[in-house]
Amino acid sequence: MLNGKKILAVIPARGGSKRIPRKNIIEINGKPLLAYTIELARKLPELDAVVVSSEDDEILSTASSYGAETLRRPNELALDDTQDEPVLIHAVNALEKDGLNFDYIVMLQCTLPLRTLETVRKVIATGVNGDFDTVSTCVEDRSRYRRLINGNWIPLDPNASRRSQERESYYREADVCYVMKTKTLIRTGSIFGGKVDFVSVNEIENMDINTPSDLELIKCLMSKTS
Repeated sequence: MLNGKKILAVIPARGGSKRIPRKNIIEINGKPLLAYTIELARKLPELDAVVVSSEDDEILSTASSYGAETLRRPNELALDDTQDEPVLIHAVNALEKDGLNFDYIVMLQCTLPLRTLETVRKVIATGVNGDFDTVSTCVEDRSRYRRLINGNWIPLDPNASRRSQERESYYREADVCYVMKTKTLIRTGSIFGGKVDFVSVNEIENMDINTPSDLELIKCLMSKTS
């Protein structure tokens, strides 16, 4: 709880994964990937509950063994094209049936094990203290972007300097952490359904495991810091 607001953490972790089979519980340095996010979440006194949402028995069992509450979601909410919003709304509705209500939801994807406790706490505090409907994370980017239009590579910003330190910053949405008001999510059906703010993170925290090469790189980085 923070400032009298009850906060729920939801960790989505479905069983299906095409590029890395069983990705969410694949072992990294002696622990399943899912465990890193659960352990971080359980260190946060701001969180009133930490729930793993999955359709998969093994994932739910793993989550329970590391101290998370578990919530079985229907198979139709665990498809390749399932969006985050219906998974979060399902969690809220299921917990409400048990008499549990929360003012805010924190979504933590378990495929970003390099996030820091400090970042998650900052996102939560920004959302609750600033009365935002959503606070997410972003990465500052000063790259030179172009679009392909009718066979021509057109600069997104024709006036951008060749020197990166002189270019205007762009900001890429990062999946490190999201905090959102429960009532806004339910009302709009969208994570970004109202007044929004972002917390800047570095590229390391935003490293997401999507491919086998991502996995090997993160294994290497984590072995050096463990």
